[in-house]
Amino acid sequence: MNNNTETKIKTRKELKSKLGYGDIVKIAAIANTERTTVHRWFRGQTDNPDIALAVEGLIALKTQIVSDRLKKLAENK
Repeated sequence: MNNNTETKIKTRKELKSKLGYGDIVKIAAIANTERTTVHRWFRGQTDNPDIALAVEGLIALKTQIVSDRLKKLAENK
């Protein structure tokens, strides 16, 4: 493997670590592809830009939800 591929796989593993149970199915639905294709994307075996956008969007959404909930908890104290 060359250095670029190793970096890509490492970055994708870091993204995958931010996901939870059932998120692979959501990503597949958003990207209009199969779950196996999403798994291959995380392993660096395919470069589907729709999957990349779906992963980034889902992580951003989850981060925003957590942030909003923390703000709400801080306001209630």
